[in-house]
Amino acid sequence: MGISLFLAAVLLQDPALPEPIKGLTVGLRFTDLGGDLDDDSSWGDYFDAGIGLEVGYQYLHPVSRKIHIGGYARTALDRFAGDENDISDEFGPLFIEADDMSLFRLTLGGRIRETFGKFFMDQSIGFGFVTYSDVDAEVSDDLGSLGSFSFIEGGTEFTFELAARFGLVLSPLASIWISFGYENNGAPEVASDVDDGTFDYEKQKNFVFSLGANFNF
Repeated sequence: MGISLFLAAVLLQDPALPEPIKGLTVGLRFTDLGGDLDDDSSWGDYFDAGIGLEVGYQYLHPVSRKIHIGGYARTALDRFAGDENDISDEFGPLFIEADDMSLFRLTLGGRIRETFGKFFMDQSIGFGFVTYSDVDAEVSDDLGSLGSFSFIEGGTEFTFELAARFGLVLSPLASIWISFGYENNGAPEVASDVDDGTFDYEKQKNFVFSLGANFNF
């Protein structure tokens, strides 16, 4: 009887926890700029959706057979093509066309992974900094260019991000994933040429779609 109870206890106990997940993450990003640039226009009025690259490192420790918890560090570089915005009023036609804008991100955060066989879902929250490039713009009317001016003063601001990733494990060393994320970037500085109240920039509230791969080691 005692031997039977012992064998039953051994057979019913959980198997060993899986290995930690640690390694490199790389991805291609597509960012749709959201939020108001100022009271009269949105970020999307002056810039097209951006494309970029991200590289990061993650370490996720197993707490059960299906759940890992840990953290990540990530950098990303995005490029947004400038667009022309019509600001015509009762005095006549007037247009502003912004140059291209680059954003560099550095974030640290926490991540939870749930596994379902070969599939997984990651939920992440992170904080860090985003650096804006200097951006110039050209103003014109129906007759042509009226000159250029400094539009955005380059600088670094606080950023916050949320993301959910859905992936497939290809092998113990590699997996692929898609991600849907939200990024809230602090407002950049107004350039000296337009700091007279012409513009008063607000935060970016961006939607990000990414696809990439993890390489474990």
